[in-house]
Amino acid sequence: MDIFAAHICCTPSCDKKICAARKFKYLGRQISELVGERQHLNIKIDVISKDLARLEDGDRLTNLLLSQDPALAFLNLDLDLDPEKVKAQMALFKVMVAEHKDKFENGVPIGPFFSSFTVKGDLWCNLIEKILSPYLFTFVVDSFKDRVTLSELFAEFRGPVDSGVWYAQAATNIRIVIVPFSETYTPPERPPLMDKFTLNCTYLLETLKFNEESEANLWKSAIGNKSNMENIYLFQNEHDAFIFMHAQSSRPPTSKALAYSLDGYKIFPFPEFKTAAIRIPKQASFLEVDRGGDITFLKATLDDLIETRKLYDLAINEARDLQLAALDDLEFLKQLDRKNRTRKQAADQNITHCSQKEGVDIAAENTFQTTYL
Repeated sequence: MDIFAAHICCTPSCDKKICAARKFKYLGRQISELVGERQHLNIKIDVISKDLARLEDGDRLTNLLLSQDPALAFLNLDLDLDPEKVKAQMALFKVMVAEHKDKFENGVPIGPFFSSFTVKGDLWCNLIEKILSPYLFTFVVDSFKDRVTLSELFAEFRGPVDSGVWYAQAATNIRIVIVPFSETYTPPERPPLMDKFTLNCTYLLETLKFNEESEANLWKSAIGNKSNMENIYLFQNEHDAFIFMHAQSSRPPTSKALAYSLDGYKIFPFPEFKTAAIRIPKQASFLEVDRGGDITFLKATLDDLIETRKLYDLAINEARDLQLAALDDLEFLKQLDRKNRTRKQAADQNITHCSQKEGVDIAAENTFQTTYL
C-alpha cells in the first residue's frame, strides 16, 4: 500500500520518512480511541444483556406459573373467598417473596404489612402485570396539575370553577365513569379470572392507614361519606381503568408502573401518583413496580449495539492494517536511507583514496625529475 498517497504532510517537498512516522503515530492514536469507545460499548452490551436475561427469565417463570393455576398466584377482591384459602394463598406469596429476596432493592420484611419497597423488572413485575392486575383496580393520578382539587378535576368535564382553572392538556385521554357499588365492573381488556368483580368500598377504606384523622377524612370525602357510599369515581384512559381517591397534600413525582397495598391476608390496591398532587400516607404499605425495560425494546437496542460493535471492529482492523503498512514503509525508508548513507560513505572513501594515490604519483614524479634529470 502506498502510504504517500494520503500522508500527513501533503507537500511535494516533505520528508517521506518523517511523514510515514507521523502517520504511524496518528493511526496509533486513532486505534487507541476506537478501542476505548468499543470498551464502553461492551460495557453497555453487558448491562443490557443482563437486564434482558433477567426479564426473559421473569417471563419464563411467569408463563410457567400461568400455565399451572393463575388463581393461586395472588388474591382477588372477592370478599366471599374462603378464609382458609386466602391464608394459604398469602402464605404462598410470602414464601415466593422470601425465596427471591435478593431481587428486591431494599429487602422484603415478611409480616402482616410489607414496608415500602421497590420491585425491579423480574418475575414479580410480570406476576403483578399478568396475574394481579386482572383482579385489582389501581388508584392513580395520571399527569394531574400540582395540588389539583377534586372540583378542579371535574371542571375539565363540567366547566371552570371558582378555585381555579383545570388545564385540559394535563389529562391523558381520561373519561369519568360512575358505577354503583351494587353493580359489577369489569376493567376493559382485563378479563377477570373470576365470574364477577365486586367492590366493597367500606372494607377497602378500612385497609388504608393514615397519620391523622383529618388526612383520612380528605380521602373519604373524595368518594362520599363512609357510612353511605353508593358510587365510586372510575377513571379510564387508553390503557387501564382506575379508581380515584383524593387528598390535598403533596408527594414527589414517581415514574413507577403500578402500586398496591398488601395487608396481611388481603391484597388491595393503593395509589400511585405521577405528579406532586397527592401524597401517600407515611404509614401505608405499597409496592412499586419498575420493570427496568421492555424486552422487545431491549432486544432491538442490543442488536443495534452489537452491529455498532462490528463496525468498530472493522474500523480498528482497518486502522491496524494501515498502521502496519505505514510501519513497513517506514522500515523500508529507513533501510533505503541506510543504503544511501552506505553508498555515500563508500563514494567518499573512494574519492579520498584516489586523491591520496594521485598525490603519491605526483611526489614520485618530482623525485624522479630531480634525481635523474
